[in-house]
Amino acid sequence: MKIGRICYPVEVLGYGKRVGIWTCGCNKNCYKCMSSELKEWTNAVDFTVDNIINFITEIKADIDGVTISGGEPFLQVEELAELVKKLISINITDILVYTGYSYEYLLSLGKREQFILDNIAALIDGEYIDKLNNGLGIRGSTNQNIHIFKYHDRYKDLGTYTRKLQILMTASHTTFIGIPGSER
Repeated sequence: MKIGRICYPVEVLGYGKRVGIWTCGCNKNCYKCMSSELKEWTNAVDFTVDNIINFITEIKADIDGVTISGGEPFLQVEELAELVKKLISINITDILVYTGYSYEYLLSLGKREQFILDNIAALIDGEYIDKLNNGLGIRGSTNQNIHIFKYHDRYKDLGTYTRKLQILMTASHTTFIGIPGSER
C-alpha cells in the first residue's frame, strides 16, 4: 500500500486517540488541499497491509479507532479492503475514512467498495471546496457529507465541533494534522 504517513495518537480526526493513516495518490485537484504533498505517488512508502497491522499492534496504549485519509484511499481499493478486514480481525471497528468520491459513486463500483462501506464506522465524502469551509466539524467543507454507520453517539457532533490542529515535529519535518479553519 502506498502510504504517506502513519501517526499515533491522532486526536483531531475522529473520536479519541486514533491511528491516522494517510495514503498517497490522488486524482482530484482540490484548491487549497490540506494534504497536497500526498497527491503524488512518488511521495509514498510501500507498506504491506500486514506491516501496517504490525505497527498498530505494537502500540502499547489504548487505540479508540483508525482514521484513513489521503491522498485518495479508494485509489488503492484492494489494499484498503484488506486493511479494513484485518483491522476488524484485531478488534478495531471504529474506522473513519475520508474520500473525495461520493458515497453513491462508491456504491456503484463493486464488491470491494461495498465491503469497505459495510464495515467502517463513518465516511466523509466529497471533494474539498475551499469557499465552503465554514471552520466547523470534521469535514473540510460543507458540501462534504458525513455518513455514520456505527457508533452514532461518538459521531453525533462531527459536523459542528470546534476544530483543533495537532503538530507533529520530527528532526526534518513539521506536519499539521486536522482540518484547518476557514481563515487559512
